[in-house]
This record gives sequence, structure tokens and C-alpha cells, in this order.
Amino acid sequence: MLYIKNLNAFYGDIQALRSVSLHVRQGETVALIGGNGAGKSTILNCISRTLTSVCGQITFKDHDLTHFRYDQAVSMGIVHVPEGRCIFPDMSIWDNLVLGAYSKKGKSYLIKERLLAVLDLLPILKNRKSQAGGTLSGG
Repeated sequence: MLYIKNLNAFYGDIQALRSVSLHVRQGETVALIGGNGAGKSTILNCISRTLTSVCGQITFKDHDLTHFRYDQAVSMGIVHVPEGRCIFPDMSIWDNLVLGAYSKKGKSYLIKERLLAVLDLLPILKNRKSQAGGTLSGG
């Protein structure tokens, strides 16, 4: 499903990743673990295409993402949700979820499907839909 082969990434002249390779199969759950500066966030930024100074290959569902723009990655279902409270704190949890269900080229009929998928994954949110987003624990 996701293949990374000999990935090198740069922030200007500084090389952040050197020849990283990994493979994630359909249905598999993978965790990136390491100390500060180990490259965990850089790998995720490369996959989501928010960092484009790369060489090597990133393949997702048989599509070479290496030269995709981030909006093209989003249209394939790849999104990067950074840590922190990246929500609208004064809006309801439901309204935050609705905003998150949209993509630039998304089909409107998929919004309900995406929302139901999130509620299946996080069922406690069903009972808290009207709660302000900023009241969530963040964890």
C-alpha cells in the first residue's frame, strides 16, 4: 500500500533523511518511534507532500507520489494532522468534523461517509457533537 525507497529529504542544505526505506501493507498499523530530530515528522511531511525537497521514491496504492503536490496527495486520501490542538476551539466538535470531511476536490456525497467513518473510529464523539472543540483534552 505504502512504499518508501531510499528517501532523502532536505531543509535547505541540511539533510534530514538519508536513504530511508519502509513498507506498510494494507490494514497494517505502523508507529514511527525515535528521539527528537530522528526524522519522524520529516517522513510524515514527505508522505503528505508538505515537504517536497526529496529524492527517492514514495508510492501509495501503486501511484508514485514523489512529485505530487500536497493537494494531489489529499485527493488520494493522504492527509497530515499535526500534533497539537489544530481545531477551531469555539466551534462544536461536529462542525470541526464537518470541516475536516472536505477536501479540495472532494465529492459532496462522500462527506457523510467520511463523518460516519470518523464516528465509528471515535464513538465517544457521537455523544459530544455539540460540545465546543476547545474543551477536548487534546489527547
